[in-house]
Amino acid sequence: MREDWKYVLLRPVLEASGREFEFEFGLGEYVFDLAFTAERILVEFDGPEHAYMPAKLTDMAKERAASQAGYRLIRKTIRKTTCISPDTILGI
Repeated sequence: MREDWKYVLLRPVLEASGREFEFEFGLGEYVFDLAFTAERILVEFDGPEHAYMPAKLTDMAKERAASQAGYRLIRKTIRKTTCISPDTILGI
């Protein structure tokens, strides 16, 4: 996985949950950070650069692709330089 380092804290929590998941889930021409495949939920962990163009345009296109494929997309804001905390996905 190209960004495996950022999932180090999140992976054991997800494995213990018993939920079906996949990091860096490919859907069409896009890759989504996390997919709960059985539930058809995609999660994008967005760093600060997602507040600006051209990332916003890509984000909109990814949202359309997810919706058209029957997935719900959830965006979570993170700090780019840190591993993703398990708290980030609470309530999903």
